[in-house]
Amino acid sequence: MQTSSVDKALHAGHRAIRIVADRVNLSKKVTDRALSIYKTCYEKQYLRGRSQDAIVATCIYIACRYEGSARTFDGK
Repeated sequence: MQTSSVDKALHAGHRAIRIVADRVNLSKKVTDRALSIYKTCYEKQYLRGRSQDAIVATCIYIACRYEGSARTFDGK
């Protein structure tokens, strides 16, 4: 069975979110919210022409805000 480009793009975004979420030890609730936000944005075509790294970071940031899970990123 062939995987469509839509499926590949969604899987790539979800994979990137899961990698970042694992690295910063986000809860499953926040991770699931970020995945949901990414899917919604993808379906509404808000992501075209934007960096995937920026989109992933934004989805995680918004999910943290929704779930009340404050995160700081120390540049040290």
